Amino acid sequence: TCANFTPDGKRIVSCSEDCTLKVWNPKTGENIRTIQKSKGVKFHETPIMCMAIVGKSVVTGGSEGDFHIIDQTGETIGPIINHENNVEQIIIGDNLVASGSLNGRINIIDIGKNEVKMNFKLAENDEGVT
Repeated sequence: TCANFTPDGKRIVSCSEDCTLKVWNPKTGENIRTIQKSKGVKFHETPIMCMAIVGKSVVTGGSEGDFHIIDQTGETIGPIINHENNVEQIIIGDNLVASGSLNGRINIIDIGKNEVKMNFKLAENDEGVT
């Protein structure tokens, strides 16, 4: 459902409806790592809708409102918070992540502390943030 280069351009990170995050070598097409829910690994159980790369971490948003951080070692943190609907958009800035959902809510998370800093509704109507 989404993909992006790492900031150094040496890897591609992709997320999918099969609930996986994959890291690829763009020169060879080799799948370097796959992250998915398994025994001892907390991760998405429903399709991943969006993601953003923050330094050496990846932030993902899922179709059930779940939100995870994956660090450079492949360790997963999350879900941090739950939106009521799909997480449709994730943007980054200065160690903060903003996530937008179909219910029109935006959550601001400090990824260094793994805590919600702010949660607000963008509009009075039920239009989503996409």
